[in-house]
Amino acid sequence: QAKYAAEFNVPGLAHGLVVSSKIAKCRIKSINRSAALAVPGVIEVFAHDNRPSVASSHEKYSDEAASPGSPFRPLHDDQILFSGQPIALVVAEEFEIARFAATLVDIEYEVDDAITDVDTQLDKAFSPPKKRLPGWDPDPRGDADKAPSQAPIRIQHEYRTPIEHHNPMECFGTTAVFESDGRLAVYDKTQGAPNCHKYLCN
Repeated sequence: QAKYAAEFNVPGLAHGLVVSSKIAKCRIKSINRSAALAVPGVIEVFAHDNRPSVASSHEKYSDEAASPGSPFRPLHDDQILFSGQPIALVVAEEFEIARFAATLVDIEYEVDDAITDVDTQLDKAFSPPKKRLPGWDPDPRGDADKAPSQAPIRIQHEYRTPIEHHNPMECFGTTAVFESDGRLAVYDKTQGAPNCHKYLCN
């Protein structure tokens, strides 16, 4: 009888659907919400230009699993950094209404050249510093290059694997409920509950 994160229902629940960028690198010139807002049941279309005030510092958006550097901040500004980036949130009285209205949000872009071939940029890739942890990293031993050269049979080939997500059972979804005592209860699809809790508090 367990519920998915998106199946919790409470009175007055609104539904949001993310509008994603179809361009990998660009700047948002304008967002026309008029057609989406004209759909009965649509409450609002949020984007970088009308979102509620949120934390602005980098530290507030970092978490325990974040890479070094500036973390991604949803709906922060007009810059598109990757294909599929969330750029708007359509909020409506029903999920189906939000999904339909999201198709009506008209976005005009100022397109920039995008780098989509990682192999051409490997010389510019970030290499994290190699830190040895006391009692964890063993002392180096053996010769990794020498061992294969002595093997009676060697196979050398390059394999490439397409993107895979480890969530085939449950699509992404979150239900957030403002409790009467002022607390925020969040039902989320996550395998790192403490990390998610800390991120939301920030």
